[in-house]
Amino acid sequence: MTSRLIATTMVRRDVKTPIQEWGWAYLQRQKALGRPIAPHLTVYKPQLTWMVDYLAWRIKQDKMEWFERPELPFGTQPEHEMMRQVAHIFERRHRTELNEFADDLLENEDLTFSRYCDIVDEFGRTADEMENGMSYGRLVGLISFGGLVAARMYARNFRREVRQLAVYTAKFIDKRIRLTWVEDERSWKNFMTIGADIVRRDAIQREAAERQRATRRWSLIGIGAAALVGVGAIIGTRVLLGAK
Repeated sequence: MTSRLIATTMVRRDVKTPIQEWGWAYLQRQKALGRPIAPHLTVYKPQLTWMVDYLAWRIKQDKMEWFERPELPFGTQPEHEMMRQVAHIFERRHRTELNEFADDLLENEDLTFSRYCDIVDEFGRTADEMENGMSYGRLVGLISFGGLVAARMYARNFRREVRQLAVYTAKFIDKRIRLTWVEDERSWKNFMTIGADIVRRDAIQREAAERQRATRRWSLIGIGAAALVGVGAIIGTRVLLGAK
């Protein structure tokens, strides 16, 4: 029993992000010095930082600024940067479907937030995944979709709803991470590794696609040049024949 408890504790330590490690060190230092603990460390849930950072960043991509966003207690961290890249890749690859979801969601302004909650409950869950599951893919999909919807909401001046969206999605993610990640052997450390691989492979694919587009452009230019030469030859031949 003791060995199992130690193993579980070690896994839980591995789940901590640098943000959580910093917070834990801060709490221990303040406790040792007999100093008060800053309130934001007890109420600011780690998953909310992911939502706040990504939503603010995604809204900014549409040339807007989320002025009402909560301040991140530790600023932008490497994990936030990674989530921005991976979630934006997800949106780029599934832009049509995500925008269709968002269109349906924003049809009735009075029901937008409640309908968003219903969609989140089912979003990205595979047939063989438990209701409380939170795979890396589902995590990225939820944050990506939340960012797109938040940007669309903010453009319509639904500012209160954007904050509600951030809090609800963060709580939804946080609950499922706490319930399943240790058992499923998932962690933020593994997410960073997988995320880096996704970004690397995406860069390779985009570079290959750009090379193909460039090759196609040159092929079309070559065909056009050949056609012009052919037309010139025909015209030249007719001129010569006419001269005779």
